[in-house]
Amino acid sequence: MTGSEYAELEAVIRKLRAVIYELEDLSAGIRADFTGIGNEYCAQAVDAAADKCRTVKRRLENLDTGDVTWGGAGGAG
Repeated sequence: MTGSEYAELEAVIRKLRAVIYELEDLSAGIRADFTGIGNEYCAQAVDAAADKCRTVKRRLENLDTGDVTWGGAGGAG
């Protein structure tokens, strides 16, 4: 993996981290601001999306980049 490919991977991880923080804020806001109108169900759905993002982020962070062949977008890799 070249330096630019590694930088792109890091950028994806940073973006996922930002999305996770936004989802966490959204979930907290739903729980606080929409009491009594299904807020817990909605917040749980947002939490589930955040959990999926966390799983993807964790997998990307744990990649053995020495074994990665970068194909790029649409590449044969």
